[in-house]
Parts: sequence; structure tokens; C-alpha cells
Amino acid sequence: MKIGKGSLRALLSVCLLLFLVGGMTACEKRIDTMHSSEIADSILDEIDFSSRIELTDEQLSTHFDFPKGTLSEFSYYISSSETSADEVGVFHLASADMAEQALFAINQHLSSRSDSFRETAKSEYDKLQTAVIRGAGNHIILVVCNQNAKVAAKLDSLGAVSVE
Repeated sequence: MKIGKGSLRALLSVCLLLFLVGGMTACEKRIDTMHSSEIADSILDEIDFSSRIELTDEQLSTHFDFPKGTLSEFSYYISSSETSADEVGVFHLASADMAEQALFAINQHLSSRSDSFRETAKSEYDKLQTAVIRGAGNHIILVVCNQNAKVAAKLDSLGAVSVE
């Protein structure tokens, strides 16, 4: 059987397209295979959040009431301005059994922050009301920003699911 030039070009084009699409898909890691800092960095690359500080273990405990032993690692950034509700938190749970307790602590944190912004900064309050909370593997991801829909779509494309 003889293949014509047009058919060969079409076949090569399809093969090249499949190779490129497969290669691009393989370049992005799934969240459940990443460290907390890698996930946080990938989120920070997507949003405008330049005025931020990274919190330490001690500082994290002033924002969240995670039971002892809940987290094995985390990466948490909060706005350096007290007038902004922006934050990015990636929490790796020590065990999947800790998810309910961790989500409770995260929701308590959001409620407390919402209360502080409700009367003083409507736009910041609105960000908190539409916070992105996603999970993948033993990670729980929290994002509060003015680009929540964009962040949610990015996280979902990397294998995260809503865990609210």
C-alpha cells in the first residue's frame, strides 16, 4: 500500500500534535505529588500578591487553631498590610484522618477574619466569602484574593477538588 504525500503530512501532523499535547500535560505536576512550598509558589505565580510575608510555625498558631500533630508541613503567606485579606495557605496533613479537624480550623479562621472586615472593608470581606478551599492527597489549600475563580480553575486543572 502506497501512502500519498498529503496523507503522510496529515499523519505526521497528527503525531506531532499528540506529542506536543502529551508533553505539555506531562510537564505540570499534580498537586498530590508536590510539596507545600511548590504548590504555594505555583499559586503565587498566578496572582498579584507582591506585598506578603511568610509565616513561621509560631506565627501560624496565632491565625489557626490546628490540633497538635495535624500538619506535617505548610507554606502560608499573608498580606503585609492589615487592610488586605489576601492569603495563600497550603497545609500538608500528617494523616488524611485529620482533614475534618483541619477544615474546621480553616473555617474558624475565615469566619474570624470575615468578622473583622465585614464593617470596615466590603471588598476584603467579599474575598473572604469566596475563598478557595481545595484538597488533593493530604494537602488542603486556602486562597483568598481578588482572583479566586482563576486560582480555583488552576488548582482544579492540577487535580484538586473542592473540600468546603
